[in-house]
Parts: sequence; C-alpha cells; structure tokens
Amino acid sequence: TSLQSGTTVAGFGNGTAGSSLTALNSPWGIAIGIDGSLYVSDYGNNRVIKLQEGSLIGAITVGTGIAGNSADQINLPLELYVDSSSNIYVVDNDNYRVMLWGKNATMGTMVAGTGTQGSTSNRFREPTGLSVDSIRNVY
Repeated sequence: TSLQSGTTVAGFGNGTAGSSLTALNSPWGIAIGIDGSLYVSDYGNNRVIKLQEGSLIGAITVGTGIAGNSADQINLPLELYVDSSSNIYVVDNDNYRVMLWGKNATMGTMVAGTGTQGSTSNRFREPTGLSVDSIRNVY
C-alpha cells in the first residue's frame, strides 16, 4: 500500500471556504469540459465556476453568486453535467429544478421541475442527482 499526494486544482488546499474566484464554499459536483476545463458546482456560493486547465482562478459560468430563482440565478447547486457542445446542466436544489445554460449564456432555461417543491410527476422534493443522455434527455 502506498500513499499518493494530491494536487489542489480549485479552492484553497487548507480547507478554508471563501467566495473569491480562487476559493470555493462547499463544492459539490464536478465535470470536465471538452476543452479540459474543470467545472465545479460551488454549493455555498450559489454558482458554477469554470477553471481553465492549469489555472487556479475561476470564472463564474452559472449563477451570480447570490441565491435566487430568476433565470440568471441558482440556489444551492448540486450535480452538474457538461455536454459535448459545452452546455451546462445544473441541479438547482433549493429551487426544485434542473437548469440548462447554453455555451456562454448569461441566463438559464428550466428543463426539469417546476421551480416549486412537490410530489407530483413534474415536481421535485429534493433534487440531487442528474444524468443526461446523448439526445439530451434529462434524468
């Protein structure tokens, strides 16, 4: 058995939370884009950060960093998925929906859920996971 050392690729290596573009606050989901960029759903900062390969400074690609339910905001993002066209799908947990941001979009589109909590077939109670197939069906 051997122990391997890791390399910090996002946030602070000492576990300190923050809200700057070099910090994360309760990161949840990660995805790798077709260009090698790392996408991180930053749960505590209500945003998705994109880090270019080799960079420790992120750019906000989804959300504003302020919790909300408008088309440009998310509230407690969890899992995410980035497809081959660089579209970003995000589980917007506290808004009970899955949002889709097109490449370079500033506003998202609700693709699953209603934005209202519920137990009917079109509503979520606590969405956490996400899967997207090759023809963009969301599960």
